[in-house]
Amino acid sequence: MVSFFAHLKSREGLVEFKDMGKKLRRPKVSDWLTINCLSTLLDPFSAATEAPSGQQYPTMPLVLPILHSIRKHLSRTDMFAAHVAMTDDELYVKETEFMMDECRKTMLTLFDERFSALGNSELVWVAYLDPRVGKRMTHLGAAGKQSAADALINAACDLAKETMESEGDDAHRFASQSTPQFSERASHFMADVFGLDELPQQHTDLRKTCARSSTAIQHGERCGLTHAIGHSSINIGAAST
Repeated sequence: MVSFFAHLKSREGLVEFKDMGKKLRRPKVSDWLTINCLSTLLDPFSAATEAPSGQQYPTMPLVLPILHSIRKHLSRTDMFAAHVAMTDDELYVKETEFMMDECRKTMLTLFDERFSALGNSELVWVAYLDPRVGKRMTHLGAAGKQSAADALINAACDLAKETMESEGDDAHRFASQSTPQFSERASHFMADVFGLDELPQQHTDLRKTCARSSTAIQHGERCGLTHAIGHSSINIGAAST
């Protein structure tokens, strides 16, 4: 705040705030308590904005842990106690403390209205894709961790099935286009010579495969989800996008 008023006196500040010079005033003693309380209230929002912005890779897994941290902060009923304790027993102190606590409650209500639905979104299991988060998942309870792990396994299975179906369709389309069309009699003959023209099918338990990969994720190991065909690896970094 002091640096801001110093900026107002500088050449750049006089140009930037040329119409505000007469309207702005230095804070009174009572104003400083409000300023300090506001700084404490809003600081996590600034940190939450800065932290993901400095990452060099997708930060979607960090969304729910960050939101959980902010909500935990807004739920503190003693948030401004330290600032109040450092002031004299003036009349404005109780009034300011009450006003700031009402502000905190309002922000908490608005926060829940805006973000509570994300607790049931794909972001719950996406958090497992960042090893820093997946090893602990501190923003979830025991039941929530298991639910998120199950959701991750289901998502991996769905992705693997889609990949296999897509590759199967492509292979069938290629076979249909490259194989000459014969009469029924000729087809039976070709079947006798070369065997039935069927695409090989490999059966595996996708759920067990995905579950093993999920366990590796939770222990912070390097993980990749390998689907049943055996030649296409699903990169977990790509899955998060």
